[in-house]
Amino acid sequence: MARRETTAGGSPRSKNPWIAAVSAWLIPGGGHLYLGHRRRAIGFFLIFLACLWLGCELDGRLATWASSQPLSPLSLLGLVDSLAMGVTYFLLAKVIHYQGLTTSPGFEYGTTFLVTAGLMNVLLILDAWDLAHGRVRAQPAEK
Repeated sequence: MARRETTAGGSPRSKNPWIAAVSAWLIPGGGHLYLGHRRRAIGFFLIFLACLWLGCELDGRLATWASSQPLSPLSLLGLVDSLAMGVTYFLLAKVIHYQGLTTSPGFEYGTTFLVTAGLMNVLLILDAWDLAHGRVRAQPAEK
């Protein structure tokens, strides 16, 4: 069963889950930083950056919307996944105009790393939401 963390006075320590979720969407790990989990936020941010860097280094494709192409369910899912990267997506797609290179030998792996970065941020958003609601993870049983 979920329980809320309490402060020294015994009252529940609650943070706004919407701020935590939006912070996590904008900057991976930002929601955890807002909630006071600094080490976890830095670790998640570094893992996200590693996936992003590898994806770009291997010339993976970042899903974007092209009005000239029909929007199939899979391309829509890929676009939602890319948008889950928050500010990073807009920096790559709109500022840097990153597109990837389909003829690169690492294209498929790079695309997989970019998709993984987006999906990881979705999980970070959900985790920040749960933590802001006071839900804690079950601890492993001691032996």
